[in-house]
Amino acid sequence: MAHTQETIVSFIDGEDSANIFTCSRRWQRHLAKLGINPNQGKGGHDYVVPKSWIKLPGPPARRSQTQRDAARRNAQALHKTGHLAVLNMAATQGSGTEIPADA
Repeated sequence: MAHTQETIVSFIDGEDSANIFTCSRRWQRHLAKLGINPNQGKGGHDYVVPKSWIKLPGPPARRSQTQRDAARRNAQALHKTGHLAVLNMAATQGSGTEIPADA
């Protein structure tokens, strides 16, 4: 059974900063990479970040079958060659994608 690692994000509407309290090493490493220094809290670390960094979650992006197929082919090319194939601009507009023959 996995050990629970609590993370709490809180902010007040009228203020410009948000507080993140976390016991999670993953969150702690991520915030350290962003250059945020923690305050040692009880059982975890407490961080203050700009409130603009906190985003409301949204629904997953809707992708057409053509876009899903293009992403699948690109992932297969990456796996096969070790680098991403260059995709044409039409792929992002849903009209299809061609993977170069040398990919």
